[in-house]
Order: sequence, then structure tokens, then C-alpha cells
Amino acid sequence: MISQKLYIKRQYKKLFNKKINLKNPTTFAEKIQWLKLNDHNEKIILYADKFKVREHVKNMIGEEYLIPMFGAWDSSEEIDFDELPDSFVLKPNNSSGHVLICENKSKLDWKSAFNTMKKWDKENLTKVTGEWVYEKIPYKIVGEKLLSGDIKDYKLYFADGKFICTQVISERRTGRKVFHYYDENWNLLNIFRYNFPKPSKPIEKPAKYEEMIKIATTLSEKFNFIRVDLYYVDDKIYFGELSFYPSNGFVRYETEEMDRFFSEKINLPLKQRGEK
Repeated sequence: MISQKLYIKRQYKKLFNKKINLKNPTTFAEKIQWLKLNDHNEKIILYADKFKVREHVKNMIGEEYLIPMFGAWDSSEEIDFDELPDSFVLKPNNSSGHVLICENKSKLDWKSAFNTMKKWDKENLTKVTGEWVYEKIPYKIVGEKLLSGDIKDYKLYFADGKFICTQVISERRTGRKVFHYYDENWNLLNIFRYNFPKPSKPIEKPAKYEEMIKIATTLSEKFNFIRVDLYYVDDKIYFGELSFYPSNGFVRYETEEMDRFFSEKINLPLKQRGEK
């Protein structure tokens, strides 16, 4: 394993074709990497744990926002396939981007699914991505209800408890994700991810968008930066997860102006600035 800082420097150079500035971070990616290196708040461990965070969310905004959970296991061997519902989602609690979606259990290749989860068992994501927090979370596999339909991700960005914008990810099933960005009034923002397709048409505003912002604000808890992920299905809001390092912090926008929209709102602690 290379050092976390060396990994960050290499990945940043690969994405932006320039050196990262950790002594005086100014871009969105630089600030997220700085926070990854320097802010090891114990609360981040709780909030990044996809199992334990459920109790926190229940206490903060109410159990009705949680996706129903039908089980949690310490290893893939503990899962009884016969007892699983006909459709479900399985995911590790100490990882990012790993999920097993089953729409019809009778058609699932359980051997392949089991082998996939065995890889999760053995993986230390901290060594893969440099995200320190995942190494601190005891491993579990979480089983949740599969939400129906063509699900969109609503990801609400906050800095110091203040709402920045909502990122909506659509067209996941096509294999080519489309990113939209909206302000608090659901006005489409002129922000585009580098090397991703631009949205061809706006997305309809969720009927409960104001409620989504309200509960996400409660969960943001005035961290320097946090992203609150929600789903909106059948006129109901569901909590997804809390994220501190979107795309592991390596996000590039089409222009510097688009990047500043985010980066200028993230205030790093003055007394702690400087390279770790």
C-alpha cells in the first residue's frame, strides 16, 4: 500500500494533469482531499457506517424515512438464501459503490452473488481508495427492500450546515449516468461534470422537494462538507446515505467557474490549514 498522501497526489495529477495544492487548497477536489487527510472527526465513522447510521437517522428525522431493512450479517456465509425475499438489495456497510440488486430471486445466480460478497468480506477499501474512515467500520452486510421503478439519486450538498445544491443522477440503467444540478427553488444550474453527458431535458421537481431539503439540513449537522443522499419513490422520501468524499473527492467540473460554485462555499479550519 502506498501512502494515502501519495495516492491522493497521483490521482489528482491523473485527473487534472497538475499537482495538487494541499498547503492552500482552493478547488473542490483539493478541499475534499484536505478534509480526508486532516478531519478525522469520530462522528464521520458513525455516519459513514451504512448499518449504524440508520439508528442515527431514526433519532434525527424519524424511522419513516428509512428503507425497510430485513437483515444484517457479519459475513456472507451467514446469509440464508432461502429466507431472502423475492427481491432485495444487499450491500456492505463499510464501502462505497458496492451493491447487489436482485429483482427476482428465482433468476439470481446465487453462486456468483456469493462470490461477489466474499470479495467484499476481504476488501479493505482504505487500502484501495485511501478513504481512512472505512477501515474504522466493523464489516457487515445489510439487506434492504428493493425500491421499485427507475430510481433517481437525489444528493444534497451542504457546507457548514448551509445548503449548496441538489445533484440528481439519472439514467443509471443505460450505463451512462447523467448529472443534473438544481438550486433550492429547483432551477437548473449551469454545472456539468467533466467527461459526462449533459442533460438533454430537465427533471421534474419532486413534490416533496422542500421536505427533502429540510430533513437533509437536519442531517448535515454543520460539517465543513457533507452530502446527504435521498430517494423519492411513490411520493415517499427515503434516506440513502451520508457521504463526506463524493467520488472519493476526485470530482472534475467542465470549468473553473463551476468548480468555484462548490469550492468557495467550503471553509477549512483556519488554524489547521497547511499540509498534513
